[in-house]
Amino acid sequence: AASLLGPKRILAIDDSMTYLQELLAVLRGEGYDMVSARSGEEGIEMLASQQFDCILLDLFMPGMDGIDVCRQIKSSPLHRDIPLIMLTATEDRQTMIEALGSGADDFISKASELEVLKARVRAQLRRKQFEDEHRSVREKLLRSEIEAAEARAARELAETRAKLVEALEQKNGELTDAYRDLQTAQSQLVQSAKLASLGELVAGVAHEINNPLAFVISHLATVRRNAAKIDAMVRAAVPGESVAHWAKIVDRLGEMDGGLFRMRDLVLKLRTFSRLDEGERKVVSIRECVESMLTILSHRYKDRISVDTQYGEPELLECYPGPLTQAVMNLVSNSIDAIAETGAIKIVTGAEGEWFRICVSDTGVGIPDDALEKILDPFFTTKPVGQGTGLGLSITYSIVRKHGGKIEFRHAPGGGAEANLYLPLKGPAPA
Repeated sequence: AASLLGPKRILAIDDSMTYLQELLAVLRGEGYDMVSARSGEEGIEMLASQQFDCILLDLFMPGMDGIDVCRQIKSSPLHRDIPLIMLTATEDRQTMIEALGSGADDFISKASELEVLKARVRAQLRRKQFEDEHRSVREKLLRSEIEAAEARAARELAETRAKLVEALEQKNGELTDAYRDLQTAQSQLVQSAKLASLGELVAGVAHEINNPLAFVISHLATVRRNAAKIDAMVRAAVPGESVAHWAKIVDRLGEMDGGLFRMRDLVLKLRTFSRLDEGERKVVSIRECVESMLTILSHRYKDRISVDTQYGEPELLECYPGPLTQAVMNLVSNSIDAIAETGAIKIVTGAEGEWFRICVSDTGVGIPDDALEKILDPFFTTKPVGQGTGLGLSITYSIVRKHGGKIEFRHAPGGGAEANLYLPLKGPAPA
């Protein structure tokens, strides 16, 4: 389209050189940029290479007449909006209708005064300028709407993408948590199966030992009673050297008595441990649970680690005995592993406010500060590769949660580590 600023360009198409020169002179005096063509074909060629704001077209010309030229111009999307004024020497009504019907915007007789022509040209140029301005505003509004729609679509797309990413991250997190829970549950099942198998094994061994042990203890008591009855007669009847041998026999019987009673105590602890895999919640003696657990682990710390136990009140606690014993066993096992050579482990139990506290402390290497926050994570371990699964404390934590309790780790006052299990003393059993 022609520029909205600067002089307007007008194309005048007429085969009369005289009228064309007069027309050009008058309109140039009005400040218009005038271009002339002597035929319809020449005018169409100029339209193809130049831009114009108005067209003055003679109706009757040799070759293409004004009607044909007008129809061709108005059929072109590039030129149909250019105002076209038809000029003719005749003023009959039919000619005017035919000219306007071909697409002309105005019809002027050449016999009219040139002032009328100038007024008509100004009117058509003014109309075109209004249309161009309106079109420009409309295009700007349309561009603004398109840009706003694109921005809105981009924003909605970004929001949708962000929501999808967030949902995907949430699903990934849920899958990760589910996978971790599955691994933990699998490890707990393995540990529970091991504990149950160990319980069955211990129960079988304790049962097989208990019967002959009771037989030996009973007969040993009979031998000691009878030996006591004939002790005076033997000392009086036999020589001095034989008396020494008899005294040695009596002493060995006493030592055998002590050893057998220690074996009986061990069997009782083994039988206590074998009953800890029972799944129901019940009231048990914490002392018996801890002592039986220490009996099972004694081969790992005997002769190098001293174990000090302090049992407070209450001694009886309602809990899941098997899992709780397993949790304490995991803590004591970690303490044993943390002591490289010799050291000490201390186990303290008892009420503390509304909680029942089980504290396991040691004089081992302790827990690094950067590991305190991650120590309960599944598969996290500070042990060398191949020496730890990283599941013991995670399982312990899940057992404590099953009881509705909590677990805390800190540095022991004298070095090493301290673990505290807190179980609720009152309240309904956790689900």
